[in-house]
Amino acid sequence: TIYMPNAFSPNGKNKIFKPVGVFIDIQGYDLSIVDRWGQLLFESNDPDVGWDGKGKSGKLAEEGIYVYLLTYTSSKGEYFQKRGTVTLLR
Repeated sequence: TIYMPNAFSPNGKNKIFKPVGVFIDIQGYDLSIVDRWGQLLFESNDPDVGWDGKGKSGKLAEEGIYVYLLTYTSSKGEYFQKRGTVTLLR
């Protein structure tokens, strides 16, 4: 089971955006964050590494809504894909 938060604040209590769940096969895991223009800001293949609200250049991303794409393989070998939005609050 995977839960995706719908908002986070790098300066607040929820400093990192990442899925919350169990039974993920690390080999099939990929989390990508893109801005409203489709530019890739963040990508990780490690479930323990989440987005800290910065772009690839290291600059802070603006407050707003971003799109995530999560793909993973369950412990039973089932492939899943989740898409949605996350709000970045400053």
